[in-house]
Amino acid sequence: MPTKLPARVRVPQTAAGLSVQVFLRQFLDLQWAPSSLQVLVDGKTPSGPGQRLNPGALVQVQECRPQIPALAPVLFDSPELVVVSKPAGVAVQGGPTSLLDLLSADLGPLSVVHRLDLPVSGVMVLGRGRGGALLDRAFQEGRLAKVYLAAVVVPFSAEELAAGPRLLANPLKWDSLRRRSEVLPEGEEARTLLQPLTPTLALCRLFTGRTHQIRAHLAHAGHPICGDGLYGAGSADRPFWAADRSRRIALHSLLLGLDLPPAPQSFYLLPGEDFLALSGPLPEGLEAAARLLASQVDSF
Repeated sequence: MPTKLPARVRVPQTAAGLSVQVFLRQFLDLQWAPSSLQVLVDGKTPSGPGQRLNPGALVQVQECRPQIPALAPVLFDSPELVVVSKPAGVAVQGGPTSLLDLLSADLGPLSVVHRLDLPVSGVMVLGRGRGGALLDRAFQEGRLAKVYLAAVVVPFSAEELAAGPRLLANPLKWDSLRRRSEVLPEGEEARTLLQPLTPTLALCRLFTGRTHQIRAHLAHAGHPICGDGLYGAGSADRPFWAADRSRRIALHSLLLGLDLPPAPQSFYLLPGEDFLALSGPLPEGLEAAARLLASQVDSF
């Protein structure tokens, strides 16, 4: 029977001179692979599987477990919900380095009920146990508000700034070949509430959750997001693979409002330096503006 991990064992005299790999196999019934086992000899990483062992050496073995990235802290953890800060450049789902797999390895099974695009950062919530169904229902019933902060390439006009919030309601259809959403009459309903704050910064509240919704709506409105090669100038005239879809864009999930006790009513998370490098300084009163937009009724 394989040894229960983590393990600590002294090398007996009878094993003197054996290689680390042979010692693990013969004395602990373990097959060492750097991707699955972490091995230390007297507190140090061995030079390789062939390193010879001295009698009395302390061999420590533990599983290699994926770790949650330092930039993805858990903001709230309950039996039903986990709220985290997703960094840009980390996929939410799909593969051992995705946020879901990394979190699940540390926190147990979790379910994804909404996603942030790979190059987008910010606050997001995952379900645990029956929490997934509760979150799905909250989404459907409009009891979950998502407000994003976007920095745009083409500035808003003085008229747009003075007009206040406006609803972008262009239907969106996913183009599987180009891997982007297109504004088309036959597309699915998509509604984004847009609130320009400065000539280059805006808040966006989602009332629906179509793929790339904010990115497609802002680009269609003439204000593509900074860094977004997939929807930026000229992007419709080149194949989807010509755009660097993984790089950081200036879109951040700023506020998540939850009507789902006993969780806190909202989570507000400022963007990091990588966002500010694209957006420039943030305006005063940002949190108050985000909360006001989150309070707008679904029938806006």
